[in-house]
Amino acid sequence: MRAKLFQTLSLVPMMVLVGIPLATAFQSSLPRGVYDGGYMCAQGATRLRLVANRRTARFEFGGNEGLPTGAYTVEVRTERDGTIVLTPQAWLSRPSGYVMVGARLRREGDALIGTITNPNCGEISLFPRGARPAGQAE
Repeated sequence: MRAKLFQTLSLVPMMVLVGIPLATAFQSSLPRGVYDGGYMCAQGATRLRLVANRRTARFEFGGNEGLPTGAYTVEVRTERDGTIVLTPQAWLSRPSGYVMVGARLRREGDALIGTITNPNCGEISLFPRGARPAGQAE
């Protein structure tokens, strides 16, 4: 127990030495807000709304092209290279036959672009509410 406490405490000075402010060392770079977009998966193109609260978000999907709607929570984590990782946590509303999927996103201007981590899925794109490029439907 004492050795583990010492190991944990010894990391704090290391973070300060390498220039990582303690207050921001583990913060997400995904600001709070609503992001609208879509992703491709086995069921086809699927509408998506992500309601972000820094370290967690609500992943709301479906409702287009006759698809059912569903929602679950995801953990939001940012890797050192800036990649934003969404990791599924718990169902809020689960349509029959659906599984939770995660994502790896990168910033491109206002957009978040990336891939869904399930092998039956593909690309994902999200835009802050009100920042969707002209010509793309809500």
